[in-house]
Amino acid sequence: MFHEPGSIAQEGKLPDFAGLDGHIRITVGRDENPNLTIRDGRLTHGGRPANPVETATTSVRGGAEGYTPPEARVFNGPYLESPDGKYLAASIMLPDSVAFGDNKRYAFVVLDLESERVTLKTELSEWKVAGVAWSGDSKRIAILRRKIDIGFCPGDILSRIIVHSNFYSTWVVELVDPESGVTSAVQLASGLPGSYGTISWNR
Repeated sequence: MFHEPGSIAQEGKLPDFAGLDGHIRITVGRDENPNLTIRDGRLTHGGRPANPVETATTSVRGGAEGYTPPEARVFNGPYLESPDGKYLAASIMLPDSVAFGDNKRYAFVVLDLESERVTLKTELSEWKVAGVAWSGDSKRIAILRRKIDIGFCPGDILSRIIVHSNFYSTWVVELVDPESGVTSAVQLASGLPGSYGTISWNR
């Protein structure tokens, strides 16, 4: 796969994200890349960076401790309890004994904390969950996902021989209903080398 310089999504309307409570703040890429905000169904650049503290993978009930993932999958994180205390959203993956290295596969689950029933389980994929944010009314979850590709342009191949492989990330944000699943998604960036991401949902 040949990679051109990384790109951030163009500003514009996101009809599927309209009518949400508050606004979603996202940072993807390196420090020089713009921060993104989704508000009133529109994606814009700039603004205050997402606060990593707001995306802390902790829960007032101890989070995923004691949680047994379905079908022999293992907890991977991040995880976050809903503001109303009803749900726990968490990332899981296949254990290394089944899938490792480039074959790692991830899924996203929502657990009803009262009944301890899994209300939502997405299909396994190569898209790793990088961040979780709940809306203030606990009706939606914003999931920041990342897919990593190894570069194969001449410079990447040389780097792989001398030092290590170069990795390029594609970032998407998914809007999830805790009962019915993913309702919409938008690609935020592609081909970003050495990038990171954070997400928060502010009222």
